[in-house]
Amino acid sequence: MAAGLVVLVAAGIGHAATDSPGGASVFAPYIGHWACEGHFTSNNKPIASTMSFASALAGKGIIKAQDDVPTLGNYHSVETWAFDAKANQWVAGIVDSSGGVRTFRSPGQVEGKLTWTLVDGQPAQQFVYSPVSSGKFQLDWLIERPGKGLVVGDTLTCKRLAGAS
Repeated sequence: MAAGLVVLVAAGIGHAATDSPGGASVFAPYIGHWACEGHFTSNNKPIASTMSFASALAGKGIIKAQDDVPTLGNYHSVETWAFDAKANQWVAGIVDSSGGVRTFRSPGQVEGKLTWTLVDGQPAQQFVYSPVSSGKFQLDWLIERPGKGLVVGDTLTCKRLAGAS
């Protein structure tokens, strides 16, 4: 996994800026540990996971880890978020437990939402983070379906774990 993350960083954000507009402080509300519950939209099957977000790159990036609750899934991932000055966008590299390596881009927070869009690959995908209230956010994974465009594949509501920052 560590080797994959090194490759991901070199390929996905190797040219990331050492400085960015506002730095990663825009993501400060996500820093900490979260418990998430939700469902797959196609069959309403429940899912649950834990997520942690940590500041990285001297405050200019984020590292996110996500682990499904074993009884409800087997997805595990590590993400790096950093600013790409050349593209004037945020870039996320995701390595997951099924061998997936994906790169996403985002303009940052727009109207309170953070949307990551898959750079290259099929089907098209997005991750959309939406604040619900203080200490709570919703994460929707959207995937392209033939004839339907992007549809929500699964949705999670995440609550900050008490005492965790």
